[in-house]
Amino acid sequence: MTTSDKHLLIKLAAATLAGVVLWRLSKPVRDTLTSVQNGLESTGEFIGEQLHDASQFIHGRGDVEFTQAGFVLDERYVASNGKIDEWWRKTMSDAHPDNATLFRQITDRNGHLLPKYHHLIEKLVDENTI
Repeated sequence: MTTSDKHLLIKLAAATLAGVVLWRLSKPVRDTLTSVQNGLESTGEFIGEQLHDASQFIHGRGDVEFTQAGFVLDERYVASNGKIDEWWRKTMSDAHPDNATLFRQITDRNGHLLPKYHHLIEKLVDENTI
């Protein structure tokens, strides 16, 4: 190995070491940026909800209400462990008074879809289907 090769190998090792050190030192910055991003998303969601409510109030529109009990059990709101998203469950329950009863029939006390109703995912849930 020539002297030139040794110098190149030393430079490569130094550059690698510097990269690792910079990566380790940047972790607190990355963690902080992630926290800020999460906070901005939460704040944006809250502001969006408030603007929506204000718009509905100004225009005289109320919440959407279904004329019949029932809903399609959207797979986007059922976790892999069967837990039904609380926000979506409340939205569907608010849309018709009997929807809350339907949810109580198809879920356990913790809000997980009962195994015997897994076939209803992406299908209509109403008094006839359960």
